[in-house]
Amino acid sequence: MSKKKGLSFDDKRTRMLEIFTESKTFFTLKELEKVAPKQKGIVLPSVKEVLQSLVDDDVVSSDKCGTQTVYWCLPSQAVQKKRCKIASLTENLQTKYVLRQQLLQRRDELRSCHQDTEERIQLIEKVNELESQLKMLKEQLDIYKESDPEVLAEIRSVSHIAWEAANRWTDNIFSIRSWVASKFGLPSSEFDKNFGIPEDLDYI
Repeated sequence: MSKKKGLSFDDKRTRMLEIFTESKTFFTLKELEKVAPKQKGIVLPSVKEVLQSLVDDDVVSSDKCGTQTVYWCLPSQAVQKKRCKIASLTENLQTKYVLRQQLLQRRDELRSCHQDTEERIQLIEKVNELESQLKMLKEQLDIYKESDPEVLAEIRSVSHIAWEAANRWTDNIFSIRSWVASKFGLPSSEFDKNFGIPEDLDYI
């Protein structure tokens, strides 16, 4: 025959609360330690702990009466506490809803600021042009690196100019991205996405 399973802590809380709601009266701890084991099967050592958890959660009220502490939870009081809890949760939900609407509005405002402009188009075209030139110069450099020294020197000179220009435009892009982040709070990833900037863009 299997051993009888004891009550869970939540079961003990429920049964303890039933003592108050069914009797509609006041109890001391000593009285509960006598009533709870007999009427609700709550073992004596756990009565105080269960009672204190109900007091901590504001389910059961308590107050000093002379040298003793009395505990109670009238049905009307329990209903009122539940109503207050519902009102508090409803208010919190409304606050979260308003915050959500504000964030959505802010998102839409930021999106409207990221429309294509002539400056943006020219910037991207210039970057692409410089990257194309740099690629071509690197290919020519590979062809002539073991050829005429003068041609090689000229290619290196042009390549250096293109390298400086590419880094200068890259620096301009980084400066604009930093300014937009500071002005509108737009993350760098969103800036790159909206302006067509490659994820791996960096100084050469």
